[in-house]
Amino acid sequence: MRKAVLLSGGILPFVLAVVVVDQVSKGYARNTLQGLPPFTAPGGVIRFEYVENSAGFLGFLLAVPEPLRGIVLTVGVGLLLLAFTVIVLRYQQRLSIAQITVASLILAGGTSNLIDRLINNGGVIDFIAITLGPFSTGIFNLADVYILGGGFYLGYSLARLLPPAHP
Repeated sequence: MRKAVLLSGGILPFVLAVVVVDQVSKGYARNTLQGLPPFTAPGGVIRFEYVENSAGFLGFLLAVPEPLRGIVLTVGVGLLLLAFTVIVLRYQQRLSIAQITVASLILAGGTSNLIDRLINNGGVIDFIAITLGPFSTGIFNLADVYILGGGFYLGYSLARLLPPAHP
């Protein structure tokens, strides 16, 4: 019964709430960090630095020429989000509440970054970096956390459903 309630009215408000949280965090970063040098929080683990990223996650598409990159990161991502939504809605009865929740996080993160690209001339606002000893991330935003965290969990949970491989 809880799953039916989540599916019937809970996905869209949840996705919208997550998008709003991400957009508010990016607006706050723009208003407080833009034009300033990077700021490292006490303890040295988290660094805040305003960046408008027009090359995809961690600059992955930097070598792709600009017109094509823009198409891939707007039209391509929009189509992927649409396909992902259709798949989740089609198979929702087979998914657990946790899988639906993380699928919603992926959808919300992707949608929020797509909104950024559409309103910021192809750029996504990134502003967080983490350093733990020798490990250091690139600069990212909350939507990236939703997408990666949700993707890892969803992949792990779906992979557990596969039959064991035989040597």
